[in-house]
Amino acid sequence: MEGEPPAGADEAAGAEAAELERFGRFIEELLTAERSADFYTVADILEYDLVPFLQSWQTRFERLGG
Repeated sequence: MEGEPPAGADEAAGAEAAELERFGRFIEELLTAERSADFYTVADILEYDLVPFLQSWQTRFERLGG
């Protein structure tokens, strides 16, 4: 039908929403560690959580850009 989203669009939107929630948790953990002056945890979150997460999104954007 006209005006309806393509098949799987709701599923994709749900997956992206879950990814953004995950990103938010990384940021919260990062800020908590920073406030506690736990710089080893800050480094771990940056290296093992945020960098891979952001790299996966970079790949998505590159695919969209063609």
